[in-house]
Amino acid sequence: MGVTRSVSHVMSLIRPAHSNVIAQETVNGTAWLLRQVERALFLGDSTMIPQQWDGLLKQITAGAPLPTLNVIDMRGRAMSEDAINDGALIVKAEPNYGRATDLYMADGAFSDLAKGFYPAERIPLNPAGWQNGMVGLNIQGFFSQFGPIKFNPDTFLQFGPVAPSAAAGPSGKRPSLPTESVAPAEVALGGGETSAFIASDTGAYYFKVCAINRYGRSAAVTMTGPLSVTTAKKVTMTVADGSDAGTAFELYRSAKDGAATTCRKMKTVARAGATTVLTDWNLDLPGTSQAFLIQQNLEFFSFKQLAPFIKIPLATVSTAIRWMQLIYGTPVVYAPGRAVVYKNVGRAPGSAGVDNSRLYGV
Repeated sequence: MGVTRSVSHVMSLIRPAHSNVIAQETVNGTAWLLRQVERALFLGDSTMIPQQWDGLLKQITAGAPLPTLNVIDMRGRAMSEDAINDGALIVKAEPNYGRATDLYMADGAFSDLAKGFYPAERIPLNPAGWQNGMVGLNIQGFFSQFGPIKFNPDTFLQFGPVAPSAAAGPSGKRPSLPTESVAPAEVALGGGETSAFIASDTGAYYFKVCAINRYGRSAAVTMTGPLSVTTAKKVTMTVADGSDAGTAFELYRSAKDGAATTCRKMKTVARAGATTVLTDWNLDLPGTSQAFLIQQNLEFFSFKQLAPFIKIPLATVSTAIRWMQLIYGTPVVYAPGRAVVYKNVGRAPGSAGVDNSRLYGV
């Protein structure tokens, strides 16, 4: 994984107001690269972007002995002690034989989880925590029935962001705006299919789609809508590539009976050709996030670093100083059963503040 940076020779000769421009661009490139690494460690998927490695989500769900057991669907509920205990049991029980040690989750999920402890715990607090006018309790972990688990809020585990109104990434490299080929329609289930559309989901929905590749994403195209959806059905729609095709599509859906502006990300679907059919069974909820309960040691996984983080000068071919910043490696999960993925993690009722949607594209 790498990023190319450049600085004008003129900028390197003058005295800038803030700092050395080459040093500043090196810092900017490092921060960008580390953000991509952090996201890809959890959510990387080579079927969506071929240049990515497969992250924890892909390796756990594809490699666990009983994959359906290692995925807990929160269906929009907030993280809770009960859910953590259930996950710790799955990691410990046959055929996994592990011990969960760390829980990684979005900042909003951590906030909601911590708030759940305040009214529930009836324990004496250390008086040292009530000094100098400071009150409160910093929740750092939880003693499950199967051992202690450390909480790790992660900025880059986002709640499904809002549909982008503008393209992101370098022009000429990012994909073009896709077009609607077949409008969203409610369809009966096929053999072996399962729908999570239940009575409480009956209503009208808008859908939006944008194309992505390793360089960025297009703006979102609004599909024809709203579409009325009933129980035990699925929704299908077809999009066609723009002039510059991406490698996958992001599907966004509105709140039930909500406006098109409420569309939040549901899932990513690999491009299938000049046209791609997108299907919504309501298995992935818009505006939710994932959390990962893992056994954080070398028995579970490691990062195989084939080359350290390095800065490589590039040839001078114009009036610019160019270089590449590169890290070469991949995460490898040895025992995927020793982890649990929580999907469709929501916010607790009445929670205030950002839900990470403003971090989209940063």
